[in-house]
Amino acid sequence: MNIQIASSKTWAILAAALIPAVAQAQDGKFVLKGKMGKLNAPAIVYFDRSEGDERFLDSAVLKNGEFSFTGVTKEPALMLLVLSKDGKRIDNMGQGQDRKIMYLEPGTITVTSDTDMASATIKGSKLNDADQAYKKHLQPYEDQMAAINKVWGAATDEQRRDTALTNSLNVKFRKALADKKALIRDFIDKNPNSP
Repeated sequence: MNIQIASSKTWAILAAALIPAVAQAQDGKFVLKGKMGKLNAPAIVYFDRSEGDERFLDSAVLKNGEFSFTGVTKEPALMLLVLSKDGKRIDNMGQGQDRKIMYLEPGTITVTSDTDMASATIKGSKLNDADQAYKKHLQPYEDQMAAINKVWGAATDEQRRDTALTNSLNVKFRKALADKKALIRDFIDKNPNSP
């Protein structure tokens, strides 16, 4: 049996290779890169985040679906990515546009989708992983609300004036809110260290 032990020179090379990754996380540097199918110009991804009283806006024209943003963040922060396939500017924080609300934190984060920003997956971010677990845990509440909204949306004006319908939906709405509170408590109990 031949056992080889790495020399101190090998360990020094490995340690030197890790220093940039560790330093990047410590000094708040981030790389946010993505791939949105095979889109090209005029398609643009807009980057929008606030940190304290400062607002940071940026954009990147897509080339073969790829985009990238780099910078520094003092602390993890909510941010917005908006995909504009026709290159038009975002307005009103991307309301009604193809967007993704996510967390920005130090390190390298990858956002990918073949079709749209709203359904993009996020990799390389513990905070976004925790956020996705939380949203999945609250899905029963979201399902209840979707069912209530579907009934209300399908109702005629006359049906909406009917107190029987509004009272029935109000009862379901209050139950959904109570269920949401229970789900939040359950998530906290099961994930006490989750940010």
